[in-house]
Amino acid sequence: MIEILKILHFLAMGIGVGGGFAQGIIGRRTVAAEPAARELLGAIQRRISVGTAIALAVLWITGIWMTYAIHGGFTGQPTSFWLKIATVAVLTLIVMAMGHTAARAAAAGGTPPPGRMAALGGVAQLATALAVVLAVLTFT
Repeated sequence: MIEILKILHFLAMGIGVGGGFAQGIIGRRTVAAEPAARELLGAIQRRISVGTAIALAVLWITGIWMTYAIHGGFTGQPTSFWLKIATVAVLTLIVMAMGHTAARAAAAGGTPPPGRMAALGGVAQLATALAVVLAVLTFT
């Protein structure tokens, strides 16, 4: 069972990492895009936001499950573990902010503000990289 959880965790991480990087790239491209292209790029960002949010949910579920299954729970975890959890919590808030921004823009019939999406995507990239580094430091 642990192997299945790890496989799901790593697959979700790949989707989340890819989504975060894609959001950053698309956000930067959207800033300089023509209005018609912004609409298309905004639609792509909304789809990526959904996939990334699902991936993050899978990461939380499998991560908590593995913490109990492998380590017996959260007690006694090293500082690097708690820093990783804090980083993933920040990343989760960023993904939620990106999804909310995209949804509000779609409801208003427009596109998400390119500068905001680019900035959030950049922070998501940094948070993702830091979470992976902290995971390696914690679990190896």
